[in-house]
Formats: sequence, C-alpha cells, structure tokens
Amino acid sequence: MRTGFDALADRLGVRPQIVAEVEDMAMMRLLAREDIGLAVLPPIVVKDEIAGGVLVAGDQLPGIAETFFAVTMARRFPNPLVRLLLTPH
Repeated sequence: MRTGFDALADRLGVRPQIVAEVEDMAMMRLLAREDIGLAVLPPIVVKDEIAGGVLVAGDQLPGIAETFFAVTMARRFPNPLVRLLLTPH
C-alpha cells in the first residue's frame, strides 16, 4: 500500500507528514483509534470502529488496494465453508 500511496501523493503534489508506518493490522487499528490524524488502511481492519462511530471512513484512494492471501494445506476432512471461500467466483 505504501508504494501506491506515495505514487498517488506525488501525482497530486501532496507531501504528507508520515508519522508511523506499520505492517501489522492490529497495530494499524490501534494507531487509527488514537485519533491523531488520517490513517490509510483497509476498512475491514477497523470495521467495528466505523460501525460504532469511533472512526469515520474517508474515501477510497484510487489505484490503491491491499491484497490478502490464504494458504491452506490439503486436509483429510476438509471444511466445506473454507472450500466455498477458496472457490473462485
């Protein structure tokens, strides 16, 4: 996300003052809750805070997305719900 954010800021001529950069979703959540500025993070990380009115979601940043991967191993008794999640739609 950082590379995409830097490229967007450069295109817009914006020079943000970055005070923290973390890769851990739980830490992103804690920092966003401190209410000391703007946080660029996937909204799923702070879903409960947004729903509860603790945080307000801004706008999506064009061209910036977080990719998540799930790695699974073959199981003797596979979970049908996991199979549903992993099936391409």
